[in-house]
Amino acid sequence: FFRVSVFFFTMASDGEGSEVRTKSKLRKKAKEDEAQKVLKHLQKLQRGAQCTPTSERVVVCQDAVQYLSAIDMLAGDVITGLPDVSELKCFNISLVEYKKWFVETVELILRKLPQHRYAIFVQTDIKIQRAQAAADHRCSSEPVVEEWVDKSFLCSLAAHNVGARLLWHKMDLLKEAGKAKLGRPCYSHILCYTYNGVYRIGEETPDVHERGPVSWVRAMGFMSCTRAIQFLMRNGCNMIIDPFCGTGTTLALANFLGIPSLGVELSPKRCKQSRRATVPSLLGLDHWSSIGVRPDERDIADRDRATDRE
Repeated sequence: FFRVSVFFFTMASDGEGSEVRTKSKLRKKAKEDEAQKVLKHLQKLQRGAQCTPTSERVVVCQDAVQYLSAIDMLAGDVITGLPDVSELKCFNISLVEYKKWFVETVELILRKLPQHRYAIFVQTDIKIQRAQAAADHRCSSEPVVEEWVDKSFLCSLAAHNVGARLLWHKMDLLKEAGKAKLGRPCYSHILCYTYNGVYRIGEETPDVHERGPVSWVRAMGFMSCTRAIQFLMRNGCNMIIDPFCGTGTTLALANFLGIPSLGVELSPKRCKQSRRATVPSLLGLDHWSSIGVRPDERDIADRDRATDRE
């Protein structure tokens, strides 16, 4: 009886394990298919705009606020996302201090923006949670939301303080419409500010759309960033600047579409990632399979990876 029981238990376990592996493979395949689809879309845009990929990229390893404070004026347009309060835990910053820092940093970016150029912010709101005694006696505590931090309000407050205008406001879906997401909201704000810039009515794009793949959980979505770059390209952009460039999604996409880019990042590790980032590599594909990567860039990245392994 014992042997028979063990046999059936083993069979059941193997069946469950096989099902998990199958689901994992399907998820991986779906992710690869989405990445391939995005890459083909970007290559189509590249051909349609008749733009030649460029390797003009500068990444400055410095605190963004210090960098912005030291310059007279930004040399182009901005696409960025300020870090979340959870990413600043190492600075032991309170929520009140974070809000103040956020508004002041957006103000600083907008003050350095040329009058006729554009600053685009991609920001996700925050649900502030805490534990409280559970109503159900079987649980000692349960998480509750005590505040919703609206970053679109903070951005617009900063813009109002410096006299900039909100030109357009769009939403990025982080999850399929109609589904809930624990911990974080299911959408991001995409906000475009300017002083004297405009856009033509014929350039209208959907107000709500999918963000596309991301290189890491808090990175900017590929499709969100691409739409922002397309808007700037239609309005005479000659450089894209990301003061919080992270792993380099914005910089790599700008270069892929023929626009020089400049990034600022405090983390030396992420600076290194930003310098060698390419669109295919960020999508998790063979990152030398696409146009837009020069041989010398391949050599640098290969050498970097060899150094990392050592």
